[in-house]
Amino acid sequence: MASKQQPYWRRSRALTQLGRALRSYHRGGVAPPWQPMSALVSAERAKYARVLLDHGSRGC
Repeated sequence: MASKQQPYWRRSRALTQLGRALRSYHRGGVAPPWQPMSALVSAERAKYARVLLDHGSRGC
């Protein structure tokens, strides 16, 4: 079986470095606060869903 050569964008050193930089940024700046923010958003969503169920679209 002949092995296919990867496309240029997969072999590009600049894109490899960009990918590493983005993963590093995500680990340091996005991932740490993600879980607490996700929990807050879920709690807010539940609160508004409860108001909608109790009072309809007109609110309180």
